[in-house]
Order: sequence, then structure tokens, then C-alpha cells
Amino acid sequence: MEKITNKNNNKNYNQKNQPNNDLLKLSKIALIVLYVLTMVALIGVSIYSVILSNQNYQLKQNMKQNFTENGEVKIIDNESSVVAFSMVNNIVSGVEYPQKVTINANNLKKDSRIRAKANVISSDGDIHNVKLVVDANWIIGDDGYYYYKNLVVPADNFELCGRVELPIGFSIENQNENKHVLVVTVETLPNNYDVITSVWISAPNSWLIAIS
Repeated sequence: MEKITNKNNNKNYNQKNQPNNDLLKLSKIALIVLYVLTMVALIGVSIYSVILSNQNYQLKQNMKQNFTENGEVKIIDNESSVVAFSMVNNIVSGVEYPQKVTINANNLKKDSRIRAKANVISSDGDIHNVKLVVDANWIIGDDGYYYYKNLVVPADNFELCGRVELPIGFSIENQNENKHVLVVTVETLPNNYDVITSVWISAPNSWLIAIS
């Protein structure tokens, strides 16, 4: 009888402690999962830190070099004036580069309104819009042009941009051959509301108010 009682007691003891054992097992599994997730997170943070550090280093290196040589666009009445620059190697999309471009109105005969845009022709022949980093005297239109707020008079000389930025996704194939070309175009029209609204149909309304 005693042996049977002991067996029953052990059975009852095991049944009572089964939930505790299950809980202990779940706790161990949870700790293991937490440990694994923590390690994965630490590895991810380490990788991200390395990538960020490399990007910052590359950005600092790019900031030290000129994107292209500085230059100017000589504008004339009722015409488009274009200037092209060859681009440096090691070009990175989404990065701003020093690129000073000025407007030269020495050949202008009459007071005019102007707008400007910039494109880059990659080595594989693709054409991409380029962001110009301009001051408060310029208004960026939905058509990709930058409209100068002020009236331009003959012999004016002023800055178009101080920096440029290539769009994300810009093709950098064959970049070491240095075949990329930055093209800056500046257009002029007489200071006439009717003429401007019929030719530059996407001119910003806030810009046109100053003319009307």
C-alpha cells in the first residue's frame, strides 16, 4: 500500500508542478528569442553606423572638390542662352556640390524678365533635371524653371546658384571617363505681362503679380 501511495504522491506532485515547468520552459525560450533579437539589432546598428560613417566621409570628400568650374551665362534679349560644363569624377546622386553660376547682362538691350533651368547629360546619354541651390530672389516653378523675382536691367550681374544637386537615381555609369555634362539654360523675355503669360504659361502666379 505504501508503494502505491508514494506513486500517487509523485504523480500528484508532478501534475502540480507541470505548469511551473511549462512556464520555465517558455521563459527560457523567451529569453533566447530576446537575446537573438538583441544581437540582430546590435549587428544592424553596427552595420548602419559603418554605412553612415562611410557616407559622411564621402560627403565631406565631395564637399571639398568643385563640381565643375565656375562660370557665367551671358544673356541677350528674347533669347535662350546656354552654357555647358564638364563634370568631375566620383559623382554621387543626392549630394550638393559647389557650383557657382552667375548671370551676365552686359549684352542685354532692354529691361527683361528671366528664368533658368539646369540639366545633366550622363555618360550614357540620359538627361536629368538638376536642383539649383538658389537664394530668395528666385521662385521655383512647377515646370522645373527658376524664375527671377526682380527685373533684370542691362549690365546687371548677379548669382544664379551657388550649389547644384543631382537627383536620386542619377546614372553614374562610366563616371571615370568624365563624360557627364551640366547644361544651364537662361531665357529672357521683355517685361510685358501679355507676352510672358503667352510664352511662359507655367510662370508662378506670385511672380506674375509683380509684373502686372
